[in-house]
Amino acid sequence: MLDRGKRRKLLLIDTIVYFAAFAAALVIRYSYLADTLIQMMHLNNSAYILFATVSFAAIIITYLYGVAHNTFSFSGDILNRIIRVFKNHFIILALSSLFLFANHRILDVSRFIIMIMYPLSVTADIILREIYYRRLKKKGYFARKKYSYLLISPTEKADHVKKLLFEGSDGIMSISEVLDIDGEPALPSGCSEKEVLIFAPGKRDKAERWAGFFSDKGMGVQLIIDSAGIPSGHGALRQTGPFETLQLGISDRRANVLGVMFTPCMIDTAVILLKDNAKKLVGKYVCFSNVHTSVMAREDDQYRDILNGAAYVFADGKPVAEAIKKMSNVPSERVAGPDFMGRFFAATEDKSLSHFFYGSTDATLEGLKKNLSEKYPGLDIKGFYSPPFKELSDKEDEEIIDMLNSSGADIIWVGLGAPRQEKWMAEHKDKINALMLGVGAGFDFHGGTVKRAPGFMQRIGLEWLYRLFQDPGRLFSRYLKTNLKFAVYFFLRKNR
Repeated sequence: MLDRGKRRKLLLIDTIVYFAAFAAALVIRYSYLADTLIQMMHLNNSAYILFATVSFAAIIITYLYGVAHNTFSFSGDILNRIIRVFKNHFIILALSSLFLFANHRILDVSRFIIMIMYPLSVTADIILREIYYRRLKKKGYFARKKYSYLLISPTEKADHVKKLLFEGSDGIMSISEVLDIDGEPALPSGCSEKEVLIFAPGKRDKAERWAGFFSDKGMGVQLIIDSAGIPSGHGALRQTGPFETLQLGISDRRANVLGVMFTPCMIDTAVILLKDNAKKLVGKYVCFSNVHTSVMAREDDQYRDILNGAAYVFADGKPVAEAIKKMSNVPSERVAGPDFMGRFFAATEDKSLSHFFYGSTDATLEGLKKNLSEKYPGLDIKGFYSPPFKELSDKEDEEIIDMLNSSGADIIWVGLGAPRQEKWMAEHKDKINALMLGVGAGFDFHGGTVKRAPGFMQRIGLEWLYRLFQDPGRLFSRYLKTNLKFAVYFFLRKNR
């Protein structure tokens, strides 16, 4: 993340570029500068002044958004940097246009000018940012974090693994201490590492014994798969220096985002974790929190305590995931409820766990039942139930608890929407004989009642925009308020 002074320089570059592109678009539209000034005298000047004012406000909003979501940085390759610029300018243009549309002034501004200024501003911004990036890089501004691991390996192989890790990561990864795989699992005295690498050629049983030991200590554990006989197509594989590794355990390290204690991890690791430990987590609940619920937790102490009372809280939203990445050295990504559901269904088609779906509407549950039977025919489903949308009496609540417990399900999927589902799970903690997962709109996506954003929009963090166009009446005000609040709260936290 750039320091404050350099972020302000990027803000200045964006502002100058945007309004220079606006002026250039006016000149292109009216051919000559003199004609432009004459034409402007006859145009609805108030609309252009309003457009310029709103655009500047949108630039400030995007700046705050960028601070919170790490778009004002130079991380990643040149393609990622170009995508960030496109995204920033698209947000500015979308906010400005939506405001004018809401005030019935959009027709007073030339659509040609708006259309021509976007590619002009994006192109100029990419060029100027790259020039600035290369200047900073030449001065040695960008220093990479270094990572240190505890290595469990046959003694005679340790030096080879250490050399490969150091060379394969360009020196940013190293081994602090080596323990013999053939010894008894033990934590070295004074050990401060939170991440463990296990190299166990032909010794899978020993590898799992060491992995279980360190997982119980709350340490992240990765198994180098070249020697362990794990199929290379396993979904949870990731690159660790020169090695492909399988993450077997999640560190107990948490990332505090607006007071919510998130678990940093990869989505496939979360699937493995909950599948392997579902029966140990009976009566507990798991939350998937996005920008909206994180802001709610920031403003409501009781709701924050409910989220933090969960066994795990995963980042259901790109902005939250980016915030977590900046706050921890643990590999992590967005763990969206609908994505998690699909992967968890696929992982449990072996009938190792059974499922019950509680929430949403009868129509959505019918679609969910049909789609799951077609896509995941091996899934062990114990039942579906849509509760009445009202406050339940004690008797009605007891009947629902009895129904869920008598179903024998290992997993209760809860789709009541936030914050209702989190409150319901907290109230029923240790009353339900299963692990509860609050996934909200996941029922609608898998039930086919709501279409999800295309994959490329999810990857670049614009799924919220797709949903906004699906339901602008309900979501426009919510997104405007909560996204702005998230950026401001996160910015103030980092700069106070």
